[in-house]
Amino acid sequence: LRYECANTLGKIGNAEAVPALKPALGDADEYLRSWAAKALGELGAGAAEAVGVLTGALSDAKAAVRLEAVEALGKIGVAASTAKATLTTMAAGDADARVRRQAAAAVKKIEEAENAAAQQPPQP
Repeated sequence: LRYECANTLGKIGNAEAVPALKPALGDADEYLRSWAAKALGELGAGAAEAVGVLTGALSDAKAAVRLEAVEALGKIGVAASTAKATLTTMAAGDADARVRRQAAAAVKKIEEAENAAAQQPPQP
């Protein structure tokens, strides 16, 4: 049931779900941690306040959790810029090949979002 709740909160797409999902990243259940990270990724930039806990999840013992956290950070974009150094390190040396590939992709997504934001005209 907790997995479905996390999944549903992500699919709803409302950033108000972030405070409910953040604590799940520290749960003892690896599947719940994974689902919570995935749900935060579904919120994209709306999950910006979860960058810190998602960055913490990058050191999870379970590759599935790290993978979902990496993907979530990539989807968050510019707000996840603080995680780029850790993601770059993971891209070069994580024990799991899928995590390495996704970490490299996440860094690229974050950099693309940064470049797009830099090209936006200033708001009046």
